[in-house]
Amino acid sequence: MGAALLVSGAGNYAFSTLLAHGLGPVGYGMIGAWLKVWQWLFIPVGVIPWLAIRSGSQLREPVIWLAGLGVGGAGAAWMATVPSLDLSALGAALLGASVAPGMAAAVYVGRLERLRRYRAVAAVAAVGAVWSLGVAWAVTASGHPRVSLAGGVLAGQALTYGVARRLAAGANTQGWDGAGDARQAVGAVLASLVLTLGQTLDGVWARITLPAAEAGQYGGMATVAHSLPYVAGGVATVLLSAALSGSPRQSLPWLGRALGVYGVLAGAGLVLLRGYGSVLVNAVLGGDFAPVTGWLGSYGVAMAALGWVAIWLGWAVARGELAVVAVALAGTIAWGWELSGAHDYRLMVVAGERVWLATAAAVTAVGLGLGVAARRGETAPRGWGKVP
Repeated sequence: MGAALLVSGAGNYAFSTLLAHGLGPVGYGMIGAWLKVWQWLFIPVGVIPWLAIRSGSQLREPVIWLAGLGVGGAGAAWMATVPSLDLSALGAALLGASVAPGMAAAVYVGRLERLRRYRAVAAVAAVGAVWSLGVAWAVTASGHPRVSLAGGVLAGQALTYGVARRLAAGANTQGWDGAGDARQAVGAVLASLVLTLGQTLDGVWARITLPAAEAGQYGGMATVAHSLPYVAGGVATVLLSAALSGSPRQSLPWLGRALGVYGVLAGAGLVLLRGYGSVLVNAVLGGDFAPVTGWLGSYGVAMAALGWVAIWLGWAVARGELAVVAVALAGTIAWGWELSGAHDYRLMVVAGERVWLATAAAVTAVGLGLGVAARRGETAPRGWGKVP
């Protein structure tokens, strides 16, 4: 799984580097806003790996395709009508069409995670990373960034689906007895909502409220700092697979390991952001993004806190503990409320640091209370058991 994170993370950074250096802050901000809104269409995907891990081969792919077509179609119709996105009807249609293969790919990635075949997961990530570099080149060189990006995203999701399906061929992953716990399904969707909005809402708001160049610079700063919650998401995925394989009591050591590993990685990341922020910004984004360098450390703290929340959400989804998810969701709502009154990227950074640190503390307090109760045998979500 570490290889998957490394490959995918390197691909994302290379993708952002090509776009930032090739388009500058204005163009980068525009492309970034499209991709952030596109990510919103994938919020339902948060439940698919859980379903694949939980239900195994019982999960029917045609249902996922139909859901993806519906979500993608509605999303495309909406994106084409938002003036601030400046997205053509064709571009919106292509981005919307990419949702169905992306959701279907998540089924097979979930099955691979269910079997702990993390090398195969890394291979899927590598294919996506390499393809994204070609998309970035096409966006900067073709002269038609909208269609190049949207068409490249659609082709990339289709390619990822094909590779994931091929690697998972013949894997008969039987699920646990019964259909599983509805609390976990709800928790998975809400956790996906929290993490997606936590990493994208401010970028879209910046596109709406800030001058084009400042919005692009803010988006570039976010790209650099988002490596922290990205790592947390990968650690949480491993936690989810492992925690679902045992009892509530057995899940607690996995939680402790995940938080410990992430704490070390996030601490190292914050040292880099604070001590070498200008070097990172110049290397990844270019000199035109220098004005936000001084705020990179504070924004990194906010994203490190969001990553901490992501670890707790992975545990909460595995256990069906909606109280933890509800606290994180409340933090996301507070985040949106704070952003609504911020019309300067400095205020946006300060608001993010304040809200996500408070949310991380609240989630930890609630999660520890539930964990102690579980260890005493007071709570045990339905459907727990060993992998057959």
